[in-house]
Amino acid sequence: MKRALVFCILLVAVAFSFKNLYEPYIWWQLRSGNWILENTAVPHTDALSFTYENNSWTNIKWGYEVLLAIYEKWAGAAAIPLLQALVSIGIILLLFTLSGKLLQHYHRQQFSFMVYPLLLLGLCMLEFRMTARPEMFSHLFTLAYMLLITMHTIKPTRLVYLIPLFQAVWANVHEGYGIGWVVLLIWIAALWIHSRIQKGEKPMRETAVVALAMLAVCLNPYGVELLWRPLGLLTQLQETKYTTEFLDYSYFQYWQKEAYAALLCSALVIVFLVIAVLKNKEKNRVPLLQRITRDPILIFYSVLVIAFTYLALNALRNVVFLQLITLPLLVAYLPLHIHERYHRLQQYSMIGTLCLSACLYIAVITNRYYEFTGSTQRYGLEISSLNNPEGAAIYLQANQLEKEVFSDYMISSYFLWRLQPHYKSYIDLREHEVFPPEFFTEFAASVFYPEVFSSIDSQHTFTAYTLYTPQFTPLHRYFYMHPQFRLVYVDAVAAVYVKDTTTTQATYSFAKPVAASGFAQLLSRVFNPFYHNLNYEPTNEWINAAAYFISVGDAGKALDYIQTEMQSGRYNDMCYVYRAKVHELVASSDTALRVAHSDSAMVCYQQAIALNRENASALQGLAMQYMNRTRMKDAIKLFEQCVRLEPNNKDAYVQLAESYKYVANLNGKKDDLLKAITAYEKAYQLDKKNLYISASLGLLHYSNGNCERAVELLMPVKDYERIGVNERNMIKQCLINCGERI
Repeated sequence: MKRALVFCILLVAVAFSFKNLYEPYIWWQLRSGNWILENTAVPHTDALSFTYENNSWTNIKWGYEVLLAIYEKWAGAAAIPLLQALVSIGIILLLFTLSGKLLQHYHRQQFSFMVYPLLLLGLCMLEFRMTARPEMFSHLFTLAYMLLITMHTIKPTRLVYLIPLFQAVWANVHEGYGIGWVVLLIWIAALWIHSRIQKGEKPMRETAVVALAMLAVCLNPYGVELLWRPLGLLTQLQETKYTTEFLDYSYFQYWQKEAYAALLCSALVIVFLVIAVLKNKEKNRVPLLQRITRDPILIFYSVLVIAFTYLALNALRNVVFLQLITLPLLVAYLPLHIHERYHRLQQYSMIGTLCLSACLYIAVITNRYYEFTGSTQRYGLEISSLNNPEGAAIYLQANQLEKEVFSDYMISSYFLWRLQPHYKSYIDLREHEVFPPEFFTEFAASVFYPEVFSSIDSQHTFTAYTLYTPQFTPLHRYFYMHPQFRLVYVDAVAAVYVKDTTTTQATYSFAKPVAASGFAQLLSRVFNPFYHNLNYEPTNEWINAAAYFISVGDAGKALDYIQTEMQSGRYNDMCYVYRAKVHELVASSDTALRVAHSDSAMVCYQQAIALNRENASALQGLAMQYMNRTRMKDAIKLFEQCVRLEPNNKDAYVQLAESYKYVANLNGKKDDLLKAITAYEKAYQLDKKNLYISASLGLLHYSNGNCERAVELLMPVKDYERIGVNERNMIKQCLINCGERI
């Protein structure tokens, strides 16, 4: 039974690892690995971009990139998740072993039936970071350190001498090697505290091991630079907020189920650790400090949980480390709090966990799990052209346009791999490793303000302009409408524009399968004999096409694609939503037809809601129609439904806040003003860099008499030129009234 359970859990770990490959970071790492193999040298300056070429670049992940490149040449890019699967197996085995060591230490037993359901639950929480990125080695090494430390602290072992070797390897595969330092320093501090208070032997040998491990990071192509690199990474973490994984607890997007689960586990472990100390039978005779420091393992894990909770709160991607250290501790401490009679249910619990593991495995390989959780992930070793700009890459290559391309950081990494060796990026996801914060700020401005982009364009000789289709709408519209530019390719992932006054605008292209290696296809079918490749039926993309043409202001083409979709009889509620948006587009550009098309848009939104009452886009669109007609009570009701369905919808929160503000200005009720502030605070949490939201929220706080919060929000925007002159003057007057010097 136990072996069957372990086997099933390992199968689930493999299934979670076998995903369609569209992790954008992987592609530039593959390109970097190929560059190293081609040049037989590790780069010290940037060789992958044309904007910061030859600028200093400390590429800590070079070891993993070389491994990745060698493996890709043998097995194909689609099979890369196999590396994650192997590491995932190692992580599960380390968790089992560590749990057993802790159980033996605290209960004189090596097994608890609690280990199986807890590890299964842990896998579900760890799945979102099973992406074959080099951070998986940081996960693996963290557990390896914990196991070696626990084993050595219980009974000295020579295996502890592996730690400096592990640290040297870690410093050449991922920048998270600093986490190893944190673990080791907490351990050695725990040993010295134990030795000092309990009058035991001084941990001189262990201190030497930790010192060697600290120095071992110098065994890399960049030498002693890596000794202070972790401090720089902490600063970089504060500056890098362009992707969700770097957001801290103060951001609304941080609070995903994985973060809640990790922090709950942390809280439980802390409670259990406190109880373990207070439950000592000798508490009446032994001072509290003596009891706390009696067990160095207890000291080590107590401080470790607190430290990793702090790390987890500072970046969403760090919650995985907190999960990894708390899972074995829960296995060790839960038996202390389970009544003896429940241990008789052990057999039934194991059978139940076995059945649950089998069901979870089937749900993952059939994608039912991902559909249930709302994830965009899919089982199978293939490269999805629904998520990677394969079509745009083919177009650029076929037309020899890959030399100097303006692109965003979402798609350029794929081009680095797919269009090598000729393609170099304008900007990519190496972020502050290469590109300074001000360059990211300039890029962010360029995709919203055409005059900023025009200034950049005048400094380069771009052969083409590529943008991620679902984002950067202002620049898409600028390219599409400007007489000097032409759309030459567009699909669900990327659009390509060139400077050309003769070519007609391109039509929408539909995704096509990317050929996977025979090895990748074999692996997918080994774990699911009924596996089929992704569905690339064009019917699924008519709506995406309509959405693009609406975003660039072409109502005619958008309507053509909507009509085609409606003829298919699928997604009719979304068809009505986009028909409404077409009417709104026409109403905004034709004054004579504004009223008629606004009324038609309202009818379409109502038809969409009749078909699907949980269509957030329809609810938001209809609410905006009500808002434009000053039917604020109706608008507020729909906006509130919308944000319940889409809690990350920043625009809906802004519109809800504006509706409440309008009502508050009419009736003078403070309750409505407070509701407006609450809605704007939600929007601010979703986008703290949006200065318009900061300005509006600051002015509302001033109206409510909260000068402290108003000053905090208004000071950064008082000189922002893109805010109107009247509003800037109002902001400055508010600051003066709050006692600030302007």
